[in-house]
Amino acid sequence: MELRTVAFKQRPVFWRLETLGKCHLEPKAPLCLKSSWVGQQFLMLQDLNALRISGTSEGLPKDQRELIYDRLSRQESMTWGGLRKNLKSLWQEASIPLRSKFNFEDGQKPKLQGNILEAKLNQVFGDKWENHPFKDKIRDELPQKLWEIDYKQIGNKKVVIRTDE
Repeated sequence: MELRTVAFKQRPVFWRLETLGKCHLEPKAPLCLKSSWVGQQFLMLQDLNALRISGTSEGLPKDQRELIYDRLSRQESMTWGGLRKNLKSLWQEASIPLRSKFNFEDGQKPKLQGNILEAKLNQVFGDKWENHPFKDKIRDELPQKLWEIDYKQIGNKKVVIRTDE
């Protein structure tokens, strides 16, 4: 606790708003929050679209992509072994060796990232989440609420990390 006090209680830790970056797709908009559902879906789909079986230049076939997308949409991540296990029956039909490796497996990524926010919401709401009447509203508003717990914007100049108070 004393190290935390020395490191963080001297003065507020802050960032100037102009240094936080802008969206590459919408230059006037701020960067998407890491905890946003849309941002996590984008990163998940980006990796899934770039996923290749080593030695091939084509992406996964549609049936394999859809299966992995369905699984990753509901969980935080998937190991490479878990990915092969999920694809096992489809690979047997397509005569793909079960020990095939993926392009990201060679030290680039320890596992394939899913949608962490969706996985956590599934844990909280359980079976009711699939048909929850406020599903989209919760997905949209939760990241900003979480941000506001940890950070505070001061005017149009800076953002500070909230203290324990």
